[in-house]
This record gives sequence, C-alpha cells and structure tokens, in this order.
Amino acid sequence: AVKKSTDNPVYYVQYAHARISSLFRVVEENGIEFKEVNEFKEFDVSKASKLINVLLQFPTYIENAATKRLPHKMCHYATALAKALHTFYNDEKIITENIVELNEKLTLLKAVQIVLKNALDLIGVNAVDKM
Repeated sequence: AVKKSTDNPVYYVQYAHARISSLFRVVEENGIEFKEVNEFKEFDVSKASKLINVLLQFPTYIENAATKRLPHKMCHYATALAKALHTFYNDEKIITENIVELNEKLTLLKAVQIVLKNALDLIGVNAVDKM
C-alpha cells in the first residue's frame, strides 16, 4: 500500500490529481490566465469521450456505493477515472499556443480534478498536488 508506483491504486489515483495540479502550475508559471469555459469551440471533445464518459458516471457510483453499501465501488471509480485521465493526457497535447483550446482542455481537467478529489475524500484518501 505504500509502494510509490502505478501498481499501487492509491498512488495511481493521487498521481492523476497531482498531474492535473502540475499542468495548472505550468500554465500559471508561463503567465497564462486560466478562464473556465461554458462551451467547447476549438477542442474536439470526441478525443476526450472516454474521459468524459467516466466523469459523468460519478453520481451513479456515489448512489450505488451508498444505497447498496458497497464503498469499494468508489475505489473502482477513482481508479477508472485516473486511468481515463492518464490515457487522455498521454494521447493529447494539453498545453498549446491556442489559448481558447487550452482553456477548454483545462476546464475539462479542472472537472476531472474536482471529481478525483471528491472520490478520494469519500474513501478517506488525501488528494495531493505534488508527488
């Protein structure tokens, strides 16, 4: 459980949260102001369909974990969301010169970060910003 590798699901999920935090630090260090968007005009969201689908399942997982008294379902969800995030991150260049597209991607990643933190909170694990 204390192993710091992707074999450890706690580390894997915490790393996903920290990875997003790192992106926001890089953006800030480069003097770019993040502005949350309400619609996606530049970014092809089909490239993030798996990530978005997992993100949208969060309320269902919470309900099932609570009503069926299966708290381990939240662990499974957090791991699935982390996996989807890592896949998206590896497949897609996040920081680009197109500020509109960058803000759209960061808006999506901010949502993922919030849900990861909430999922980790529900299972009693700290969400870290640096690894």
